[in-house]
Amino acid sequence: MANHRYWLLTARHRHYAMATGLLALIAAAIVLGWPSTAAPQGTPPCIQFWPESRYRDYRYDHIVHVINNCQARASCAVSSDVNPTPVRADVSPGASVEVLTARGSQASAFTPRVECGLVL
Repeated sequence: MANHRYWLLTARHRHYAMATGLLALIAAAIVLGWPSTAAPQGTPPCIQFWPESRYRDYRYDHIVHVINNCQARASCAVSSDVNPTPVRADVSPGASVEVLTARGSQASAFTPRVECGLVL
């Protein structure tokens, strides 16, 4: 009979330990920040960009056009799938720039990557 009582006590402790662990996990998630479902901060919608390939000397220059329609200066990192090394470009409000990401590439097409933040 004593063994049966010991088993119930042990099972009760297991449930207590599991409940305590679950509560600790929830508390840690709250303290450390629950994963947000909000969209990550990215390039503002008032920044527009598009790619252009210019044929020159049997190869292509890859240019990314960036237009800043925001009310503040934008600081951008411009790269592409062909050249992942970012090129920094500052764009004044209402201005546009052409950013050369690759010169003399064999690829006639590329996908630009533009990440901009507004400087207030």
